[in-house]
Amino acid sequence: MEEEKTELAGILEEMDIPEFRKHLHRFANLRWLSRNMLIRNTNHPKGLQAIRIVKKLMRGHTNGTNA
Repeated sequence: MEEEKTELAGILEEMDIPEFRKHLHRFANLRWLSRNMLIRNTNHPKGLQAIRIVKKLMRGHTNGTNA
């Protein structure tokens, strides 16, 4: 999961996302990203990849692993 977090963090740095929403250890931020990330980043070339990673991290978090 750390590899996915690192990859997602790199993508988020290129996007128009509030800084406090980039803290990937908080489930609330993952949930926010899943709903709002593409609103101001619709045309970002890695947008859909980022959404897939967020969903994977959310599944890992709800399954009790350390996302």
